Amino acid sequence: MRMHWDKVSNGTQANVTDWAGLCDYIQSLPAGQVWRHNQAGDLPHVLGMINEELVNQLVDSNSGKRGYTYTHHKLSPSNVSILKDANKKGFTVNASCESLEQVDAAMSLGLPAVVVIPSDKEAPKTTPAGNQVKVCPAQIQDDMTCAKCKLCSVSNRSCAVAFLAHGNKSKEINTSLSS
Repeated sequence: MRMHWDKVSNGTQANVTDWAGLCDYIQSLPAGQVWRHNQAGDLPHVLGMINEELVNQLVDSNSGKRGYTYTHHKLSPSNVSILKDANKKGFTVNASCESLEQVDAAMSLGLPAVVVIPSDKEAPKTTPAGNQVKVCPAQIQDDMTCAKCKLCSVSNRSCAVAFLAHGNKSKEINTSLSS
């Protein structure tokens, strides 16, 4: 990921486009196509306030497709309104939460939620408020992939998706999450 970002920053990445080019590309995808926006980064914003015009362009481009993403933006009334509208129109925006309590807060606002949980402890089945928690199937089933599962692309699901801490820093993440 770092190599890609460095290439984008220095202008040597071959397939770099602007926002309009991205929206055109999304619009050209086949009907029903599941696609993920943002491997890193977040929705366009100014000082944490989501840019409604740009998100609406993205949502309109996604019409008939199954795009999804994650956001760490503050769940202010304005941001929540934009996120709920995107979800209603078929572009799933998951609220990325730092705790099960934040999952409850996001879900109480009508937003789909995801959270990272420790991988060295038993996964919770519910949040403090009783919302169901489902560990990412692609992390716990050998025959499952994101492309097969598609759970994160469902905006009206009844559970939060939990991602087990993983990667080179999983021990550090587990320690941080347990504190």
